Amino acid sequence: MSPDGSWAIFIDQYNLYVHSLNEHPTRQYPLTFDGMKHYSYGVVPKSPEQFMISQHFSLPVKPIGIWSPNSKLFLTHLLDERDCQEIHLLQTVPEHQIKNNNSVEAHPTKVFSYRYPMVDANIRFVELYIFNTESRRKTRIQLLNQLSSLPEIIFNSNNIQWHQNSQQMCIVDK
Repeated sequence: MSPDGSWAIFIDQYNLYVHSLNEHPTRQYPLTFDGMKHYSYGVVPKSPEQFMISQHFSLPVKPIGIWSPNSKLFLTHLLDERDCQEIHLLQTVPEHQIKNNNSVEAHPTKVFSYRYPMVDANIRFVELYIFNTESRRKTRIQLLNQLSSLPEIIFNSNNIQWHQNSQQMCIVDK
C-alpha cells in the first residue's frame, strides 16, 4: 500500500495493476500490458523452497517494490526468465503416511517446476521501472550495467532509497 494509503499495487496475469482506494467505488487500472509467463513485473524469482511453499499453500503473488514518499511513483522491476532452463523437483512421501490421529493418508508423488539460470547459460534479466499511479505511465530506468543482485535482495534491503522530494533515488548494487 502507498504511504498515504490511497493506492495498492497487485499482479494479475503477469501484469501490474494499481487499485485506487480513494475512489468510491474503488477502481483498478492496468499499469502494464506486456507481461507473460516468465516475463513479469514485480515478481520474486523463486528458490526451490519458496516455490514449493507458494505452490503448496496457493499463496497469491504480491509485487515487490518501493513507493515514493509522495505516493505517486512506484519502483519495481521486470523479470525476464524466458531463456532460463526449467528445473524439476520431485516430492515424494511414503505411500501411507501416519497422521497424528493414527489414521493412514495416501500422498501422491508431485512434480514442481521452476526457472533457474544455469552456469554458462542464459541468465535472468532484470530491468527497473518507475510507474506513475496518476498518469499510469511507466519509465524504464537506464542503468550502466545489468543488476548483479536479485530483485528480492535489492528491494528487501536498504539498497534503494527515495529522496524525500520523490524526484530522486539512490540505487546501490553491490
